[in-house]
Amino acid sequence: MQANVVASAIPRNAREPGSPEWCHQTVSLLKESYKVIRIDRRRFDEYLGELRAHKAWEKVPTEKPYGTEDRMLMVELGKHSDEIKKELAEIAAQQEVPLARAQAAAVSQGTRMDALRANGTRLGSQGSNNSAYLLRRLARDYPDTLDAYERGEYPSVRAAAIAARIITPPTPFQQIEKLLPKLTDAERAKLKALLNKER
Repeated sequence: MQANVVASAIPRNAREPGSPEWCHQTVSLLKESYKVIRIDRRRFDEYLGELRAHKAWEKVPTEKPYGTEDRMLMVELGKHSDEIKKELAEIAAQQEVPLARAQAAAVSQGTRMDALRANGTRLGSQGSNNSAYLLRRLARDYPDTLDAYERGEYPSVRAAAIAARIITPPTPFQQIEKLLPKLTDAERAKLKALLNKER
C-alpha cells in the first residue's frame, strides 16, 4: 500500500512517457479534465492525444489492458469513443456560436472580423460542412434556426443546417451510387440478385 502511495506521488513528467505508470496517471488526469470539459476542453484534448500517441489501452490496466481506445473510454468515462467525439464537436460548436454571430454582424456591416475559437485557433471556412462555417451561415442567413439550435431543438449543427437547407443530405440512391465502385464483383452479384428479388 505504501509503495503505491509513493509511486502515485511521483510527478507524471518524471516518468517515461508511454510506460504503464505514466499511462495510468494520464488516464486519471483525463478523467479529471473530463469533469470540467465545458470550461477547459484543451486539457482533455491534450491528455487524450497523448494516450492515443502511446496506445495506452494496450498497457493499462497492467493486469489486463483494455485492448481498445473505445473500451478504455467506456470504462473510465462511461461513454463510447463516438459519443465523446460527438460531445467534443458540440462543445466546440456551442463555444463558437457567439463568435459566429459577431462575425456575421461584422460582415453585414461591410467590415472584416477574424474571429478566434475558444482554444485560440482561427475560425476558418474549411469546406461547406465545417461546423464553424455552418454556424456563420446560420448566424448570417438563418438566425431563427440558430436560436432554435441554441435552445437544443436540433441535436447538432449539421441537423440545424439541414433544416435551414444549407446542407442537402444525399438520397439513398446517391449513397448507393457513391459506394458502387467500392463493391467487389461478389458484392455486385449479391446486390443484383437482391434487386431482381425485389421486383
